[in-house]
Amino acid sequence: MYAEVNLLFGDIVKVTPSSKVVGDMTLFLMAKEMQPADILKLGEKRDVSFPNSVVEMFSGVLGVPPGGWPKKLQKIILRGQAPLKGRPSANLEAVNFDEEQKALEKKAGHPIRRDDLLSYLLYPEVFSKYDKFRQTYSDVSVLPTPTFFYGLNRGKKSPWKLNPANRSS
Repeated sequence: MYAEVNLLFGDIVKVTPSSKVVGDMTLFLMAKEMQPADILKLGEKRDVSFPNSVVEMFSGVLGVPPGGWPKKLQKIILRGQAPLKGRPSANLEAVNFDEEQKALEKKAGHPIRRDDLLSYLLYPEVFSKYDKFRQTYSDVSVLPTPTFFYGLNRGKKSPWKLNPANRSS
């Protein structure tokens, strides 16, 4: 199903956002018991609400592949609404990074690194959840994957040494 949706979308390059969107549409179709070809039969006036990620991608929020999106499919997904023109970021307002960093530090209650600020500006909700998790549990990236997911075995010594200097809180 994923491969069929990918072909319906024009056999696009899969990177994190586009692979997720293809996956979102795949799950959507499976839940609705539809096939990718069924979408082309819907037309612009239909009562099916596609996943937001699909609508955003076909509107140009994530960019446009070389040659554009399949026109008929784009009209169906956007319900005739015009896609964005130009680069997705062309209409964004300029950001004062120093002001944004101060505001985020005040909101978070701790110093913010520049790369964290960029993550926040791109994905505010995702970063906020991540930052709260990191403040609660510290830097769990130092844990081996099995320990992170399953915890330590009772009575066993840790196979690694934690350096308290590496803790972020």
